[in-house]
Amino acid sequence: MMQEMTAEAFEKMFPIVETEGISLESRFMKHKPRNAIEQRIKTHIRLAKERKIPNFRIPIVDPSFADGKKTIIYEQGRKPAVGECAIFWDKVFKEFYPEKNSRLITPIEYDIHMGQLINTLVEKEKYEVSNAWRTVCIDSVLIGHYRDSVRSSNDFENTGMRPLDRWYDLANTRKIIKNKKDHYYHASAS
Repeated sequence: MMQEMTAEAFEKMFPIVETEGISLESRFMKHKPRNAIEQRIKTHIRLAKERKIPNFRIPIVDPSFADGKKTIIYEQGRKPAVGECAIFWDKVFKEFYPEKNSRLITPIEYDIHMGQLINTLVEKEKYEVSNAWRTVCIDSVLIGHYRDSVRSSNDFENTGMRPLDRWYDLANTRKIIKNKKDHYYHASAS
């Protein structure tokens, strides 16, 4: 069961990732990949443009459990929901808001989002292009929560602790991504 949301709350909590707004001519896309992760992200962004993958939504924070494990909510300052398998999340997300095609994110969508975050670091945060790629793909301790990150604890951080543009929780928990019909994998920024 998911929390009930007004249309306004939904729009705020699930902003659009603009696939159509990413340009292959952007400065961040001129970067020469240094490893397989960077190459995968660039390839997926190119594929998304070729296939005209539409815009999609990603929540700004990781989900939490409201009452035990019965209700999923999205709020800043709560413990992230962990300990459930990919099949659980696949079912929960499909049932969340079917009118909006709610579901687990695909690998291409995940990488489009990572590309958007890299572009944000370059354009808004004034990172050098290679540094932005490194920060998101290789060593995201400055923008995500890991054991060796800045101000780290050995436990999960509450949701909404480390902002990057409109999104938080880049790496606090592993992200579950649906690859094919019944294949799942976990991803985090690095």
